Amino acid sequence: MKHLQKPFSLYFEKDLLKSFGILCGLFMTLTACDANNIDTSEGRLLPEPDKELRIASEIKQSLSGIAAEITDSDQIETCKSGRKLIGSGTEILPYLKAHFSDSTDTRVYSDRNKRTLTIGEIAIIAASEIKPIPIARVVGIQQCTPPFDLDIESYLWNIQKRHNDFKRNYDEWLKDEKQ
Repeated sequence: MKHLQKPFSLYFEKDLLKSFGILCGLFMTLTACDANNIDTSEGRLLPEPDKELRIASEIKQSLSGIAAEITDSDQIETCKSGRKLIGSGTEILPYLKAHFSDSTDTRVYSDRNKRTLTIGEIAIIAASEIKPIPIARVVGIQQCTPPFDLDIESYLWNIQKRHNDFKRNYDEWLKDEKQ
């Protein structure tokens, strides 16, 4: 009888050790996935989508949403897509800047400019709502007499005329703000 118990206990111990080893391996894998932001849903290891592509896609979607939702530029910050975009905070400014050159026409009308705006101009206005753009430094217009107009929309005519300068100045200003 003792002869039968010994091999059974050896098999039991081996199975227990194998199970423990498998659990440790699984635990280590899941811990590594969590530390590297890898989604383990549905039993598959999926890398997190590229952050830059995701942000760029969401910004494009929000800008298109603004253009579809409103017809008056004064509603940019209050419409659903505008609130979402502006509420995203300063982290998105470098990505939003990439849309400043988008010349796609919209039906969003600007009373200040007496014309409809482009997607790029909506992006500039949204960026200014997220973090006010210093007019003199970035746009290149020094305001000398009150009342001072701090609304970037009033300067779109100059931005359009000196677009490359505006983008370069905006870039430099953003870099200085991070430091």
